Amino acid sequence: MYSLAEMIRVVFRLFELALFARILMSWIPHDPMHPFANFLRQLTDWMLVPCRQLLDRFIPPGSMGIDFSPIMAFFALDIAQRVIIGLLQSLGTGF
Repeated sequence: MYSLAEMIRVVFRLFELALFARILMSWIPHDPMHPFANFLRQLTDWMLVPCRQLLDRFIPPGSMGIDFSPIMAFFALDIAQRVIIGLLQSLGTGF
């Protein structure tokens, strides 16, 4: 049986894979209306859009031609995962 920490890690890992797939799709030509592309956009936009807006305050949009929001999202996911698991461990939820 999986522990709660392992399940949290799996959920975060799946989301990271979705972000990675979205990054890869931005490098190759694809139909933006394809159901899989729409699914990835809906799954990841809630995190990428605020990261992009925050970064736009410091780096003018389009000035470098590189979108740094996925990098920021990966860092934020890592921090969130560590905080959540740390809090649950400190509460003694049977890890």
